[in-house]
Amino acid sequence: MKRRTHENIVSSAKLRMQELIDEILRHNWLYYVTARPEISDHEYDFMLKELMELEKKFPELARQDSPTNKVGATEKKSNQIKHEIPLLSLDNTYSPEELMAFDNRVRSAVGNKNFKYVVEPKIDGVAVALLYLDGQFKFAATRGDGFAGEDVSSNVTTIKELPLKIKRIKGVTDGALHLRGEVYISRERFAKLSEQMTEEGSVPFANPRNTAAGTLKLMAREEVKRRELKIFIHSFAGRDSDYFKFMMKLEKLGMPVVPNRILYDSAEKILTNLKRKEEEKRSYLFDTDGLVIKVDSYRLRRELGEKARSPRWAIAYKFSPETAESKLLAIELQVGRTGVITPVAKFEPVHLSGTTVSSATLHNEDEIKRLDIRVGDYVVVQKAGEIIPQIISVKPAEKRNPPFVMPNKCPVCFSLLEKEEGKIKWKCTGVNCIAAVRAKILHFGSRKAMEIDGLGESMVDELVSSGLVKNISDLYFLSADQLISLPRMAEKSAKNLLKAIAASKEKSLERFIFALGISGIGETTARDLANEFGSLKALREASIEDLIQVSEIGEILAKSVYDFMREPAAVDLLDKLHSCGLKACIEEKKREDVNGPLLGKKVVVTGSIPGLSRTEAEEAVRKMGGSIQSSVSGKTNLLVLGNEPGSKYSDALKRGIEIMEYGRFLELWNSHSNR
Repeated sequence: MKRRTHENIVSSAKLRMQELIDEILRHNWLYYVTARPEISDHEYDFMLKELMELEKKFPELARQDSPTNKVGATEKKSNQIKHEIPLLSLDNTYSPEELMAFDNRVRSAVGNKNFKYVVEPKIDGVAVALLYLDGQFKFAATRGDGFAGEDVSSNVTTIKELPLKIKRIKGVTDGALHLRGEVYISRERFAKLSEQMTEEGSVPFANPRNTAAGTLKLMAREEVKRRELKIFIHSFAGRDSDYFKFMMKLEKLGMPVVPNRILYDSAEKILTNLKRKEEEKRSYLFDTDGLVIKVDSYRLRRELGEKARSPRWAIAYKFSPETAESKLLAIELQVGRTGVITPVAKFEPVHLSGTTVSSATLHNEDEIKRLDIRVGDYVVVQKAGEIIPQIISVKPAEKRNPPFVMPNKCPVCFSLLEKEEGKIKWKCTGVNCIAAVRAKILHFGSRKAMEIDGLGESMVDELVSSGLVKNISDLYFLSADQLISLPRMAEKSAKNLLKAIAASKEKSLERFIFALGISGIGETTARDLANEFGSLKALREASIEDLIQVSEIGEILAKSVYDFMREPAAVDLLDKLHSCGLKACIEEKKREDVNGPLLGKKVVVTGSIPGLSRTEAEEAVRKMGGSIQSSVSGKTNLLVLGNEPGSKYSDALKRGIEIMEYGRFLELWNSHSNR
């Protein structure tokens, strides 16, 4: 009987281990390869911990290919790079007791030797390995399965803070320098990208980490640049040096190393600062999910060694994710500037990550169905990137209300809603929907568009609700008497607003194109369009084929611009703005010399040109017959190389693009301008 009972226990353990292995491997794939995790780090760690305990209890059942013996997940692609030094993971701990147990293990292994710990933020990003040879950047690769990862060199070189060449110093940067880092997106940039994706009808990424992971895998380099990846270097290999001192050396060379590193001589002192460290993370510009605690001494690290998937000399102390529970009061619909309908959850106010929140976007109808969220239910809320509230789960009420049904009419103008084939977002069909008009005007007057001071949310609400402004062009026909008639509008405020509106008539073509709010057209693309066509008239007349010739504009964006310029409402708007005397609408830039030495060439300028500002250098290119591009692409013909060039230089080298040093460029310009 006892033998049979033991056999049953072993059989049950074997089944449970198989279940855990299958689940962990699936979640590895979702996290490392698709960048769409379905569970929290906390839940994943507990599954892994359960598997490790079962393997320890039943060693005869432990498998060689168990996820406890490897890190990450393998993605079968041709552009794989083998890691000369494997990328290990870190063991995680969630309690002070586990942290002290780690300290006891370290001290037991090294004896009575004195040593220090380095404590630093655990960046919540995407792990990458970088190789520098004699100070020159060679490649970057993702973690992959720890032994080989995907080549992401092209996308990593878009990171402005990462130097592609550093000073060669013996013992520091000479020979092969292996660096490890975390690629991330700042909280501020994540918030802006989420807002843009929502406006365009796309489902935003869940958090900054997923955004960075998805961005690293993109093929469109211009889009990668637009998203503005960043990196922190947090470790190195191939150097016989203590960690803290070597990181200071890298920092002095301009390497973006992980900030806020602190030395402690005991684990007890670390414990006394845990609460303060957890509160500190709210002030960071980047996401962290805990602290990394590592032995500083290189000699002791070698003595302690590594396990199959993690070093024995370091551990991650994970902060518990801050969440709040609240009752769902309503699901409201918001109308964006393109007419896109976005459902928003309204719940009882709760305090979360330093602020009070009472609403969170539900993105689209499909998300509502996926969550099966209903008024009266209780929702669990957390902040993505410590900024954007999001609902991560739903706790159904005992007596549930009926499921939410998407209405067929706009909640503001009552026009019919429609959903294009293959799209997930509903749109309002009303041409003059007040909500869409309000959003368009706010965007038009924003800081990076036409920069109309005083045209904030409350002012736009007043102008639209009063009927004074029904579309963008109405702004330029406002009078002081009309504005003074509005509630709480003083004469001085009215004059200041009119002055700001008048000043906006002088804004550049690139700002104006961005201000129009054409789907998919951001600041960089607006600049490229302005540089290529030189006038609004030329842009309005451009064919799809003409538009595709512009740097980094493919068929989808070209069609978006082409269709916008031919929409009856847009045609009417542009005609009215032309009659108002906007400089961007009436000015036509003509090249002074169509026979210049750069005739027909698409040119990128990188670095500083002695004697010329960037604006003057780009104007010189235009006067010599060339057109300016903001980034290197397959359409670039020439790169003008100045002092201290950025990543555009390495891009041009990789693509085999002609490179002209600034001395030769200045010779051409002097010769051309003195004719």
